[in-house]
Amino acid sequence: MAATDTPQGVLAVVDEPAASWEVLRAAEGVLVLDAVQDPGNVGTLARTAVGLGLGGVVVLDGTADPWGPKAVRASAGAMFHAPPVRAGADDLASWSEREGVALLAGAASGTDVARCEAPAAWALVLGNEGAGVRPELAQHVRAVAVPLGGRFESLNVAQAGAILMYALKLRAPSDGGRE
Repeated sequence: MAATDTPQGVLAVVDEPAASWEVLRAAEGVLVLDAVQDPGNVGTLARTAVGLGLGGVVVLDGTADPWGPKAVRASAGAMFHAPPVRAGADDLASWSEREGVALLAGAASGTDVARCEAPAAWALVLGNEGAGVRPELAQHVRAVAVPLGGRFESLNVAQAGAILMYALKLRAPSDGGRE
């Protein structure tokens, strides 16, 4: 995982920790990354999800490698506490229907997150930095937004994701308003 031209010798060779749908705890909220391209954003979002006590992370096809050096560094070790489930969009839709998990997606056109009720079991889908959530998922999600009143039209996906995760944790019925 060295990112230098002349690293020291190999200390160990390890396999990437594997995670499956069974490890996800949707009652605590789950973060889903949909083609997020910047590995720094991937790591930062995973760190935020683990720090807030979400019930897992799902990385959809097309997302930057969560085990790449920049993502692992940005996650500050969060990837080792909650190894991400790797999946396709169809797998996510099937899982959410099978388990009764509401899919919420960050989108500027969505309902103000402060005004929406978080379902008992939920997953927050954060889309690609430029394109948002992929079209085949759009029919399965309810859009939520961070309202902006300043001079900017949007936030970085990591900033918006952190705000949305925190707001949903506060509003989630199973969290009791968060201690």
